[in-house]
Amino acid sequence: MTGRSGTRRSVRASSWSSRLKKASRAGAVNSSGTHRRWRLDPEALAHLEEMYGPARDAFFSLLDQDEALTERLVPDLPVIKGQIVHAVREEMAVQLADIVMRRTPLYMSEALDSSALNACAAAVARELRWGKRETAAQIDRVELLLQAFRGPFHRQPALPAVTEWEPQRVSLS
Repeated sequence: MTGRSGTRRSVRASSWSSRLKKASRAGAVNSSGTHRRWRLDPEALAHLEEMYGPARDAFFSLLDQDEALTERLVPDLPVIKGQIVHAVREEMAVQLADIVMRRTPLYMSEALDSSALNACAAAVARELRWGKRETAAQIDRVELLLQAFRGPFHRQPALPAVTEWEPQRVSLS
């Protein structure tokens, strides 16, 4: 692909900052030209632009229905609650593990804890009308998969602090 100056440009040459600017414009105004009533940070907008591309307007219409879906699930990744609902409604996801491990990058988050996992499960349970037993089983399965993925040394509890150390005397008799 050649630019105006005749030099060869890569199709993937768009920088991160240009994607942020493009996503900010895309999130601020919908296709009909009206401003949206919800706000997303530029990182989340760029993430949504990358995930949904030309279909982002259909995704943003989901956010127009419920502003609570714009909340981030974990602080270290730009994944929002609307992506969980979208995965169930539009992508036919029926397992929490499928959503956490495949359809979103949540499994890579260091901040994915039980409260974030419960928030995901609650959103899926509302959509699929799960009971408490099914919801708990889905959460347990994801926790097992995350434990296997992260390995045995992930987030080991800290050892108790030693205030003073005294050598032990051992008798050899």
